Amino acid sequence: MLGNRACLMELLYCLYDKQTEICPGCIFVHMEGLIVANLLSLQRKIETQIEIRASPERVWSVLTEIMAYPSWNPFIRELTGRLVVGQKLRIRLSGGIVFKPKVITVQPRQRLQWIGRLWGVPGVFTGVHDFEIMRTQQGSLLRQSEAFYGMMLWFYDVEKVRAEFTKMNEALKTRAEIP
Repeated sequence: MLGNRACLMELLYCLYDKQTEICPGCIFVHMEGLIVANLLSLQRKIETQIEIRASPERVWSVLTEIMAYPSWNPFIRELTGRLVVGQKLRIRLSGGIVFKPKVITVQPRQRLQWIGRLWGVPGVFTGVHDFEIMRTQQGSLLRQSEAFYGMMLWFYDVEKVRAEFTKMNEALKTRAEIP
């Protein structure tokens, strides 16, 4: 935000100093700085969770049985690859979007994470997806979250994604609770 404030202050000073004789180029330079500072500082996080009456081992087995995703998962329609740190996955979402994230964390019965970048370029749009499984008295708590960064975040419908996470959580719960 300091970048935003500095760019805005420079623009206001320039406008005040030149009063009505401000040149369009000057406005463009300062506004461009303000926009870039805003874009680079963009980040959002979605977090959902659900109680599941099943052991962390059972929840993990449903989450990592990726060949079965088409039969139960309304959000991630297809996931191919190996859930091994450093491996690339191929994920097709319900809307038909396909991306290829890299697995960054695998802690059996506890955590699975991957990172994906739009066009493979850092800073444009990056998402770090996280599944955490915690043991509870009733079974497990599944927390699904994603932290998003980058310039293209302006065009991302975070609430729609939150709804998709919730649908997936509910479907995973249903499948994990089947004896």
